[in-house]
Amino acid sequence: GIIMGTKCHIADCELLQRYTKKEKKFDAKSSTISAFIKLSASFALAGSESALDSNDCTTQTKQMATAMHDMAYSLFQKKNYDSALKFVEDCLQLKKDAYDNDHEELANTISLKANIFEKKGIKDMKLINKALDQHIEALRIRQKSCTSMHPNIATSLVSIGNIHLNREDYLRAVNCLEEALHIRRHTIGDDNEESAEVLCSLGLAYQEVEAYNKALDCYKNALKVKQTILGEDRKPCADIISQIAKLHKETKQNNLALQRFKEALRIFRIIGMERDDPDVVEATLFVNWVTTNTARKQIQLDTSLRLT
Repeated sequence: GIIMGTKCHIADCELLQRYTKKEKKFDAKSSTISAFIKLSASFALAGSESALDSNDCTTQTKQMATAMHDMAYSLFQKKNYDSALKFVEDCLQLKKDAYDNDHEELANTISLKANIFEKKGIKDMKLINKALDQHIEALRIRQKSCTSMHPNIATSLVSIGNIHLNREDYLRAVNCLEEALHIRRHTIGDDNEESAEVLCSLGLAYQEVEAYNKALDCYKNALKVKQTILGEDRKPCADIISQIAKLHKETKQNNLALQRFKEALRIFRIIGMERDDPDVVEATLFVNWVTTNTARKQIQLDTSLRLT
């Protein structure tokens, strides 16, 4: 099975190399493809001849698994999810032979498998549920093989939290994202995009459970980090400002919402977003609604003053 599989992968990669040279459309490093072909060939040869001792075979199996993981990741980045999944499955089979059941190397590939399911299943809850199961399995292994504050544990918690958020399971999302943020702050601090992304997701979860003050704090802290790293007039900053506006709108603080929507619209225009973009439409409609209502109230007030 594995030997035949590696020979098939060699053929796949040789075809991929020819396509790469001809079309120049695949950005996987040629060194990764070449290394994979070389390791595949030597692995198949070793397996067929049984010529190496067990330590050499284990080392070669690990090298082969690493090459497979790298190929799967390259294909995943190019959105070639079906091919990526095939490499991941074979990679996992090799890693299970070469490593202990609770080794971090297994968790890394299981996590990649989860990400593939997640991207494939944007509108398919069966695949999203598979992704969640794989993320939970990766977390289980990492909690056994890593220290309690390891960054990879935070990565798994963020992935699980975001799936819960998308499934509208907001309390579970809050629990996962709070723990992830605690680890991120302990390991890499607050002033980085990774922590800012967790803050944005946690803000959304807080907003859904009506913990508005906590949500607003998350958004403001995330915005401060994004503005420092990226600059103020950037799309990620406008997205957070827009979300703050929506929160104010939800809590009936229309003047604050108006202020923030105008700020978001200014950035949307600077970066050239289309008028029919949903975020632009929502902001524009709200600004127009508040402006019209304010003008109507002013007319009513002026009329009543004249009558008196």
